[in-house]
Amino acid sequence: MILNATRTRRAFLCDLARLGGSLAGLGLLAGCAPAPPPSAPGPPRMYRVGLLATGQLAEVSPSPRTGESYALSEFWSRLAELGYVEGQNLTREGRRFVATSVDGVAPLDVRAAELVRLPVDVIVIGTSPPNIRAAMAATTSIPIVMIGLNTDPVAQGFAESLARPGGNVTGVIGAPAEVHLKRPQLLTEAVPGVSKVAVLGDAPDLASGAWISAAASLGVELISLPDPSRDGFESAFQYAVAERADGLVIRSGPSLGANAQLIGSLAARYRLPGISIHREFVTGGGLMAYEARASEIGRRAADYVDRILRGARPADLPIETPTRYDLVVNLRTARALGLTFSRDFLARIDEMIE
Repeated sequence: MILNATRTRRAFLCDLARLGGSLAGLGLLAGCAPAPPPSAPGPPRMYRVGLLATGQLAEVSPSPRTGESYALSEFWSRLAELGYVEGQNLTREGRRFVATSVDGVAPLDVRAAELVRLPVDVIVIGTSPPNIRAAMAATTSIPIVMIGLNTDPVAQGFAESLARPGGNVTGVIGAPAEVHLKRPQLLTEAVPGVSKVAVLGDAPDLASGAWISAAASLGVELISLPDPSRDGFESAFQYAVAERADGLVIRSGPSLGANAQLIGSLAARYRLPGISIHREFVTGGGLMAYEARASEIGRRAADYVDRILRGARPADLPIETPTRYDLVVNLRTARALGLTFSRDFLARIDEMIE
């Protein structure tokens, strides 16, 4: 047998043994036996994703007919595409809460603490700032992913900046400030002649800043409506009528999303053309909504959760703003108000509801 010079002595002895040579007496076959088969892989890692929100947003299988629950439906669908299967490597932990307090303790805080005690690997938060504050108060280590927050997370103190959050909160917000200013503009385009616009929700300082500049450029006066959580929605609309408002802008705020359909029905009853951040306002009878595309928000939030579960730090993941928005219009309400849209405005409508 001719040996290659690069062959090792041990390899030669093993070859010889396989050819029938007897080397056992010399004790030279140690280590030449076939390697044992690899051990069976262990069970997959089970990830727990916690969800803290109101109403249908906390459901495991929500209806896709509302903006928030549609975003969540797309969120779970995207996680499935990324390989997360419930019962195999994913457990969903949804926690609902109510806006009232019990014995001085807000149920929201209780629900957030429940998720932290489980514990979960990541907490997904809905559109309201109180949800995020409760989660932040409950944990500084578990990552928190926003899904459609309708306010500025930096101004709220949730992050150091959009580019580098710096803490345990990141995700996808609903819209930057300039998009909120676009809604009064769309209202004046849809309803020419509007002169006094009532603002419902987390109204900014209407006497200064960007809002007063926007109002001046549109030739309208802005008035802030009373807090509906204190006086009720009916009272807010009665105030708007008493102030001779002929237009309505609905912003974000406590309970506004959950009551968007009620607000839409009140707007229809009081014949007040309005625009909201929630499409449910339109399905309830309101005129228009201009909202970030829910499917995009849900899917991008799922991408964030995936990256975090794979080891990314939320402090290093930039907070995203949506790139696509939908203009939704209730044509039946438009006809009831006697409105006729221009050809240019009709071309901008993404969805028409009868």
